[in-house]
Amino acid sequence: MLFGLIIWGGCIIVLNNYFGQSGSSFIDVYTHPFTFEFIIGVLMAHIFYKHPSFGHAKLFTLLAFLAWFLSYYFVHAFIDNATPKGWTRILVYGGPAILTLYAALLLEIKNKIVMPGWLRSIGNASYSIYLSHVIVLSVIGRIWATFAIEGNMDNIVMLVVMIVAVLIAGFLSYHLIEKKLLYMTTKFGEKRLIAKA
Repeated sequence: MLFGLIIWGGCIIVLNNYFGQSGSSFIDVYTHPFTFEFIIGVLMAHIFYKHPSFGHAKLFTLLAFLAWFLSYYFVHAFIDNATPKGWTRILVYGGPAILTLYAALLLEIKNKIVMPGWLRSIGNASYSIYLSHVIVLSVIGRIWATFAIEGNMDNIVMLVVMIVAVLIAGFLSYHLIEKKLLYMTTKFGEKRLIAKA
């Protein structure tokens, strides 16, 4: 598994640098740097489940804060507050995010910090939220464009509306679709094991 993920990540780097923006949606999706964040997340999970005692919670918490500070400084000092894209985004946001997640895992396991129930619920539905949020934001954005006005208050209100809508859609997708698919695949896997035995 580990070797396969490393090969996959290497292929993404090579293909992205070779093709760039090819004009093909299929190629652009499968060679996009964002996919690298997914691979790093899987690698992190692999390390955590194989070696749950690896690392010090306080050290990773400090590293996460330091990484976010450096990212903030980089965005302001070198790209003039522009939104980082491509591999720059992976470096600026992906690294600090991964350190933050790993620090939270270590704090929960080693320091026995119990995360609030609402955060655990969002975590359980995170994949459904990830898959559905672009569609939800696109729909709300089109509606918002018809009555948007100048000013910060308008943006603040719509930000809250967007977050709530994304969470609601993600929870519905999780409970109505994802959990049922997980149950079906688990049952299918159990039947295959029984059949082989």
